[in-house]
Amino acid sequence: MDGFITEMEHARGVISEHTAAIRQTFATEGVPATSLDPIAEIEHWIDTHLPDLRRRTKLAHETTNLPNWSPTGPGALIPYQEQPLLPATEARRQGTDLATKYKELKSNSWYSPSRDEDFREIVNTLAAHVNDPEYTAAFFAALGTKGTRELPIVLRKNLAPGDGALAPARPDDDVLRTVGLALATAVSAGSGIPGFSQVKDGLRKTAPEPEQVATSLLLSAGKFPTEWLAQVAVANGLRNPRKVTPGVLNALANNPAAARLALNSVTDNDPVKLKKYLQALTHHTSALGAWPAEVNAFGRMLAAASGAYDERDGKHSREAATFAFTVITALGGMEVGEPARINMAEIAGAYATEIMEGANLGDTNHLLDSAFSDVTSRIPGLDPQFRLSPKDTYRFLKTFTDSTNHQVPFQAGMEILTTRLIGEAAPVAIKSSKLTVLDDTFAALGNVRGLQLAAQEVQGQKQDNADEAFDKVTSFLIGTGIGFTGLVPPFETMPLVWTTFSTLEAGADTFKPEKETETDKIRKADDELTLGRRYIIAQSLMAAGFTPKIWPSEYQADHPASIRIADTNGLPLPFAAIAKKGEPGLDELDRWFMENGLGGTDDLSLGKVSERLADHYNGQKAVSTPRARFYDN
Repeated sequence: MDGFITEMEHARGVISEHTAAIRQTFATEGVPATSLDPIAEIEHWIDTHLPDLRRRTKLAHETTNLPNWSPTGPGALIPYQEQPLLPATEARRQGTDLATKYKELKSNSWYSPSRDEDFREIVNTLAAHVNDPEYTAAFFAALGTKGTRELPIVLRKNLAPGDGALAPARPDDDVLRTVGLALATAVSAGSGIPGFSQVKDGLRKTAPEPEQVATSLLLSAGKFPTEWLAQVAVANGLRNPRKVTPGVLNALANNPAAARLALNSVTDNDPVKLKKYLQALTHHTSALGAWPAEVNAFGRMLAAASGAYDERDGKHSREAATFAFTVITALGGMEVGEPARINMAEIAGAYATEIMEGANLGDTNHLLDSAFSDVTSRIPGLDPQFRLSPKDTYRFLKTFTDSTNHQVPFQAGMEILTTRLIGEAAPVAIKSSKLTVLDDTFAALGNVRGLQLAAQEVQGQKQDNADEAFDKVTSFLIGTGIGFTGLVPPFETMPLVWTTFSTLEAGADTFKPEKETETDKIRKADDELTLGRRYIIAQSLMAAGFTPKIWPSEYQADHPASIRIADTNGLPLPFAAIAKKGEPGLDELDRWFMENGLGGTDDLSLGKVSERLADHYNGQKAVSTPRARFYDN
């Protein structure tokens, strides 16, 4: 059900985004838009039913958390009776009564020891009916537009005075979450409630600046209709990139289609204006004194609008891809606020296809400027939606390569792409006995790693300078899968090919000098672990259908006294486990490679192919790393 609701929400956003574009075209050409009325009916139907679907899903999740007991035994089902919504008339009455109680409490200026508890009761009661459109719409209709705008401020002053009434929402802020969810339900399905249409329309009108901040807090949670949310964002501070509130950024981060619609609206659908706007917004959110929550919301909004959360690499919608192209070419080389850097990696990971093509120095495309146009790649299985120059690719990588944690989403995206490309290329190479398809793939991966390595070195040097005064040397943890689980399904089942052969944590752990800079560690780990890359390439080829002369399990059986390269189930041990045995472990791995043709004359043996592909990878890495340094000048 969660997946179905997500797809419905995505579809609703796409419908609104396309309909708004068509309306604008009709208006420009003077064509009546009455033919779009049936689409509006579909939108209304979705808006009406989504709150009920969310309510039912919430109840289902709560049911699964009930204690596992039953009179008939621990394995029996627990009966659960879903409580229906209140009758419409009763829901409206109770919603109006709650608003009346709130207004009376707000107007009482004298001190009352139970005042905080009374406000808490208001919030708790609203939370209990947060998915009821009749109740919530009646509540906000009774408050009116001005009272609705003031609601989050009043509640925060009384229930969270230490936070600051205008401070950005925290993830655990139940007050703003309740208000936002209730308003989203009302806006989505409560328009027929008397008086609420005026509130809904009033929030779309430009208010004085202090009220704009309050309005933005109303949007901190919940799923709002796309066009309405975009209009509210534009009317409440989005036009000025130096005055955008965290609440607006948060709301747009929760609705990718609304984010694109709103940002295109304030920049007149002009890519050049959008690029300048995003650069100004980046400067604003990276300035000294910017709220961390504001910077985080900014980054999430860009990632969401780029399709990083609801679309797949290589399968992006044109709208999302167009926006992502603008983000990548606009922000490359800029100083992005620290909380938003991981979101830049999310964009890069979601567009690993375009990053890989942009980094590839092996075809004529690298001589062309970045452009949103069709691209023909020489890498089999790669179908980019736009072209990036190597310079723009490198400059965007620099926005998030300051730490390993920030790079995790990009590593995950490259992991998925690498596994797919090898899985598609290996059977072709085996069938044709021609390795060109694999040569091109691994050479392209080397180009990506070369640019990433150069970007890491630049950022690593900055960290060395910052840490030098404290005489602190930090180790660079390279190539783990920690933190990836659940990031991009089905990531949990995939081998860590890209991560392992491009960085190799085990190799980083073998270098433990007393003093060594961050940059030295990166270079040393990458230059001296060719064997590890060769091994993970062999593993990936075997997983894709390449048959070795002798499997690791067979080698282990033939050499029972040797250092193990296979586990008790016969599966190849990770390179880290072998490397921990030191030189004897690496020598044993070399002997296995030799028995699989390394050093022999059979060019199609596993040993020779792994060596060849590792050389292609390493060779192009060695070419692209120094090339990147010219882009810094």
